[in-house]
Amino acid sequence: LGIWIHTFVPGLPMSNLDHGLVNANSLTGMGTVEEALDALVPGREKGTVTFFDDVIIDNLASAKTLLVDVANASEANKAEVDEGARLLAQAREAADTARQIFDAAIAARLGLINPGGILDEDSLQSVLNQPDVALTALRLMPAHMPYLFPEVFLRDRPGFDVLIGNPPWEEIIVDTDEWWGIRIPGLRGLKQREKADVLSSFRRGRPDLEAEFTQAQEDVRAVREALMRGPYPGLGSGNADFYQAFAWRNWQLARSEGRAALVLPRNALAGAALAIWRKTVLSHGQFADVCQLMNTGGWVFSNVHAQYSFWLTVVSKAPGERLVSWTEPFDSERGFLSGRNSAIKVPSDEFIGWGEGAAFPSLPDTESVAIMRQMKLVGRFDDARQGWEFRPVQGDLNATTDKQLLDFDLAQPGGRIPVVTGGSFNIWEPEVAPPYAYADPDRLRPHLLTKLAKARRNARSAYFGLKYAAGELPLDRARIAFRDITNQENQRTTIACLLHPGTAAVNAAPVLAVRQGGPREEAFLLGVLCSIPFDWSSRRWVERHLNFWIL
Repeated sequence: LGIWIHTFVPGLPMSNLDHGLVNANSLTGMGTVEEALDALVPGREKGTVTFFDDVIIDNLASAKTLLVDVANASEANKAEVDEGARLLAQAREAADTARQIFDAAIAARLGLINPGGILDEDSLQSVLNQPDVALTALRLMPAHMPYLFPEVFLRDRPGFDVLIGNPPWEEIIVDTDEWWGIRIPGLRGLKQREKADVLSSFRRGRPDLEAEFTQAQEDVRAVREALMRGPYPGLGSGNADFYQAFAWRNWQLARSEGRAALVLPRNALAGAALAIWRKTVLSHGQFADVCQLMNTGGWVFSNVHAQYSFWLTVVSKAPGERLVSWTEPFDSERGFLSGRNSAIKVPSDEFIGWGEGAAFPSLPDTESVAIMRQMKLVGRFDDARQGWEFRPVQGDLNATTDKQLLDFDLAQPGGRIPVVTGGSFNIWEPEVAPPYAYADPDRLRPHLLTKLAKARRNARSAYFGLKYAAGELPLDRARIAFRDITNQENQRTTIACLLHPGTAAVNAAPVLAVRQGGPREEAFLLGVLCSIPFDWSSRRWVERHLNFWIL
């Protein structure tokens, strides 16, 4: 509405506002005619004509003609205003069968109906009249874009020219503490035990709110299921969030040569959930502009914590040279206004090889791009070459699943094997703190020997095909270990050292297995890991963990 008012053109019919302002869910609805056909005819080849094509297109074409008349109508007097409203209602009625087919496509995607028996008009109407079709639409409030805007989707190069959005950064769940915390003052400030008692008592005394809470959970569960089955690859990687689905939806709704501009969190440009989305953009379009805003002092959003950053992201389906363009981070409006046009451009083919899943590094300034490009020219640590091959391993033990092997009495080592975690060592220093635990060698060694035997037969394992003497374990040799849990705000992000022989490690202290190379190569690698340049590089990617791909 704000955009419509800001761009208002004198003489533009007010009925256009009725047509353009829609309160519905674009994520649960059908984004394109092709999407609906894929749901109604699973496994169909792209471009294959089906029974539904003519029915949908004919309905929408009739509505499109009426909407063109609405757009050209004058509203100089009340009679003309009434005529515009009548034409708009007539357009909606003309396309109503298409709307019902789109509703049925949602129900089919959720497995609630079987569209396979639709062969003619009678069988179509029979399926459309099934209660699950209407009930699903009522619950999900879908916005079917071709039905709402046939003039946009029934044209050469269908889709929107420009999309603008600030999608919610919310996990697709109903958080119990948050939901009840809004209704019980002070609840979230209580200790866990006290909070549980207060919440339990309050819920027993308010059955009306309990029913409302249950309904909210059911509604969100229905939306989540619709999105997980929708055209949003990678949505299930980690915690599903609305912004992830919106990133996909905006890309899908943009026409060829169109653009979408979104306000996204850091994880959208670096997290695993949208890795496929980023690669799709790089393969079929480009990141036309990416600008990071640091919310210092709340200058971007005053009601959001100052430590949050916002990534203004413009993706384009324009043909031609594929580039990634971004600016340095801005921590003030003044800096943004003066530097927003100073962008650095990198070819997409080069950029996609920088990090896992085409992740964007968090660079402090535009000059850093040249440094990053130079560093990426030399390859990765895990690139195997003659006399050099190192692979990371998630420690020897899992601190949770192998807990029965660990003894947390640290008073007397007593001939036991020390087991370290990331906090047990510092850069260069393997014993800066006590070990995480100790382990009885008579129990630990047989357990690890069994694991090693399996790993040596597994082609995906770092230990595949390696040779060890009878009864020998990797922990019997000095090994490079590094801290898994870290962040880019620490004084040093990469913390690595050489563990003493006879030291085991849990998963928070990954170790490097040597597949090719000797002490000289291992010493060189440790020196690089502990260097300032490598630390600068790693903190460009790290959020909370030093993921293996960063190496």
